[in-house]
Amino acid sequence: MAEGPPSIVVTGISGNLGRRLLPMLSGFRVIGVDFRLPETTLPIQFTKMDLGLESSCLEFLQLLRDVRPVAVVHLAFVMDAVRTGVLGHDRMWQ
Repeated sequence: MAEGPPSIVVTGISGNLGRRLLPMLSGFRVIGVDFRLPETTLPIQFTKMDLGLESSCLEFLQLLRDVRPVAVVHLAFVMDAVRTGVLGHDRMWQ
């Protein structure tokens, strides 16, 4: 069976940096992770996940085991807590 293109996981795919990076990854199978769906017409496998929740760690680890990406591009962060609704230090765990 022929293998497809290598996979890359991109966290924060719906943000400004994620949207700008996506067109540059045309040779890859892109698995985007974010808490909101990205606005794009480009091919992408999307996984809804809030990485601000500690409980997402195991879910993200399982995704990496299943996908076996050649790279992870971590762009997930909260720039404007009020606009995104991510308020409280308990959501910004380390």
